[in-house]
Amino acid sequence: MKDGVVMMDNKTMLCNHSKCTPLTKTYTCKDGCKVSPDGTVTKPDGSTMKLMNGICDRQKWQSSNDPS
Repeated sequence: MKDGVVMMDNKTMLCNHSKCTPLTKTYTCKDGCKVSPDGTVTKPDGSTMKLMNGICDRQKWQSSNDPS
């Protein structure tokens, strides 16, 4: 699995270097979206969506803090 955020078995997981761990705090993406541990994605324009099982957008979900 590539780096990113994904919903697996109704749990929001942060995948980094092929290792996935539960998301425990809000994660800020490079595009300004924020993903909360319950899977709610808040876009920069304020609109929200909920991650569904198996859904992952690797490019958008990369952390704004990642050096890559």
